[in-house]
Amino acid sequence: MNVQRQPDTNVSREDEEDEDEDDDDDDTKPIANKTKRVSHQIPDSSEIKITTPSNRNTSEYTAIYEYSMIVGTRAMHIGQGSVLYTDPQGLHDPRYNARKEINENMCPLSITCKVSPSIIEIWEVNEMIKPQL
Repeated sequence: MNVQRQPDTNVSREDEEDEDEDDDDDDTKPIANKTKRVSHQIPDSSEIKITTPSNRNTSEYTAIYEYSMIVGTRAMHIGQGSVLYTDPQGLHDPRYNARKEINENMCPLSITCKVSPSIIEIWEVNEMIKPQL
């Protein structure tokens, strides 16, 4: 299971006008059409190349923010009823179950690292070196 990027969410200018149809003479400026992009989103493009594991350039060390994102994502999956890949042994909190899966290299997630606009690397969480907390 991969940590996938989600599609862009556009704020429609027409929706804003429908909500604010009062004829007040406000001196407020209209909000421009903005695009919200999730930081871990893969754009749909046929020009993206996935680097082979032997040709990766990025480090195999997991940053603390990546580790916390992995734990949070996996804990959310476990909390929603996903299959556990380790024995819970009395652990009732999804966060602890997620951390146990990651530490025992049983996590089904992967990380996508964007090296350049056209090149990405995919790392399995189980093959990365975890931070010492």
